[in-house]
Amino acid sequence: MTTVVIFTIVFLLRSFVRTSIDVFDTETSVFAHRLLYLQSLNYVDSEGRIHPGMIDLSKYSQEKISEAMGQEIFYGKDNRYIAAKISLKNLDDGSKTYREIYYNPVLYERAGRIYHAGLTQGAGGVRGVKKAFYVLISDNEKIQKGVLDVEVIFPNS
Repeated sequence: MTTVVIFTIVFLLRSFVRTSIDVFDTETSVFAHRLLYLQSLNYVDSEGRIHPGMIDLSKYSQEKISEAMGQEIFYGKDNRYIAAKISLKNLDDGSKTYREIYYNPVLYERAGRIYHAGLTQGAGGVRGVKKAFYVLISDNEKIQKGVLDVEVIFPNS
């Protein structure tokens, strides 16, 4: 009888105790929002105020963003942890798409092929998420509506 009770207690404890925690959804959501609110990407007015969610088109280039992301979003010198593709669409100009910008382009090129092939499970897989944010685009003091698409990929290993 005592062995049955002991096995029941052990079985119940093992079924309720988590041995791993999946932070994929939280990590990718936080990263996408960090990209959206980058100080070096958002519009800064003449008084030095940052306007989150208002993309300054003069700052929207791979060179400027790569430099700024290295300072504001830093995952180590040799980042094999996370990568992203950012694309900006102008809704007022018939969904005109501006150039795509990459965070960690080396990892995105390598792991992006695995992700787009649908290999998301296991140690060699890559998971990803796409998020779209409605933003305002500041182009020489002209304000337009737009969408910032962020695709974040996260290798499993």
